[in-house]
Parts: sequence; structure tokens; C-alpha cells
Amino acid sequence: MPLKNSRPAILVVDDEPVILHLITTSLEGEGFAVTSVLDPAAGLREFERGTFNAVISDRCMPAMSGEEFAGAIKARSPSTPVLLISGHHPCSIDVTRIDAFLPKPFTRSQLLAALLDLLPVGTR
Repeated sequence: MPLKNSRPAILVVDDEPVILHLITTSLEGEGFAVTSVLDPAAGLREFERGTFNAVISDRCMPAMSGEEFAGAIKARSPSTPVLLISGHHPCSIDVTRIDAFLPKPFTRSQLLAALLDLLPVGTR
């Protein structure tokens, strides 16, 4: 169901261009304002420049893991929810720095449900 009254801002970080595009277009189609970047360093720069209601990050990226990226986000804004996505088993993931985990592959509805669970009711 598309959002009607607001456009929550979502930052998406994934080093795989095809995955990044699919997530971005899926969320934009649901009414989200999406900023998407291919690497965590760019993600941190975007985060510092903008205001985001949530962050979605891949786990395995060069130079900085998704958990490290999530820790950097939480250091800057502890209340910003972070959804980590990965094709790796969740048992090997440090969940102390993230708010939710979504295993790959996932459907558009699974992505939307995971994201909506993280957003406060007033921003959905």
C-alpha cells in the first residue's frame, strides 16, 4: 500500500548496483523518498547531510561491513532504525548495532513489511 500523507526518507547502501536499483525503485513505488549509494563511506556522507527516517544496508561490502556502517549510523543518531540485509545466515551477524535483519533473497512485500515495522506510526 503506497504511503499517502508523507514521504519518509530512507537511505539505502548496497555495493551491488542491481540490488540497489531494485530496492530503490521498490521503495519509491511505495512512496518513500530514497537516497541510494554504492558504498558505506558515501552513505555516511549522505547521512550527515540529510535527515533519514531509516537506513537499509547490505552486510558484505568492501572497506566497511554493514555492521560497522550501522555502528557509525547509531553513533551519530542512536534513534535512527537500521535494517541490515544479507545473503549470509543471521547467526553470524552482530545484531547489537542493527534494529532488524532481512535475509536475501527477499520479496518487495517482505522488504516493505520489515521497513514499516521499524518506522514510528506517524511516519508510515
